[in-house]
Amino acid sequence: MLLISATDAWRAAHPGAAIGLLELSGVEPPRSCPALNARKRDVETSLRERYKSLTRPELASLPVMGAYVR
Repeated sequence: MLLISATDAWRAAHPGAAIGLLELSGVEPPRSCPALNARKRDVETSLRERYKSLTRPELASLPVMGAYVR
């Protein structure tokens, strides 16, 4: 069993936040999924095209990237 607890500091820093966990057992993912692989390549190509002109600092300053930067 995994024990998870939140500190008061965490609760204060993230009011209303919640943690969710999902455990899967006895599940074998497929070795390869051509449709998923193609979709991943499409998403990667789209993101590269969309953000290709940004420098690293500009990319890091995007609101959606804040959590990754922190």
